[in-house]
Amino acid sequence: MLDIGCGAGFISNPLAAQGYEVKGIDASPNAVAIARRYAPQHARVSYEAQNAYALQESNGSFDVVLMLDFLEHVENPRKAIAEAARVLKKEGILIFHTFNRTLWARLLAVHGIQFVTKDCPSHIHVYHLFLKPRELEIMANAEELSIGEWRGIRPKITKAFLGYFILQLTVSSTPLAVIEWQLYD
Repeated sequence: MLDIGCGAGFISNPLAAQGYEVKGIDASPNAVAIARRYAPQHARVSYEAQNAYALQESNGSFDVVLMLDFLEHVENPRKAIAEAARVLKKEGILIFHTFNRTLWARLLAVHGIQFVTKDCPSHIHVYHLFLKPRELEIMANAEELSIGEWRGIRPKITKAFLGYFILQLTVSSTPLAVIEWQLYD
């Protein structure tokens, strides 16, 4: 399994701990170093700093390729998907998670994260990099990949959620949010 944009190994390390063989790649050598530091002992996990637009892996070398919380951080998602498709085995599975370019996503993923996480870089999520499902489908089809299933999550706004934000507006404290996520088809 290849985890493109693995960051600090938040997905790769737990998968490796469950017995999967995982290779994580990220453009940031610092993130790769952190992922290695927290890798489970005796797990089959490796990490490399690589460019997602020019993977060093051979054609058709992975059963599964993950692009989780990744595509919304790159300027050329089509090129990244093309590289993922190249290293994916013929009957392999590409799994991606990204933000849909909607008003809700802009409010929560761009502005909300900056509100909740005061030291968050202002460019952590850039709205124009978010992708509509149809755009992803076109990119996948261009690489002869077909979308088997669309799933998504959205916040469930509760009284506690609203109360938290009202409290944050009136009291200066260390931010902490509890958001219930609701899976939808």
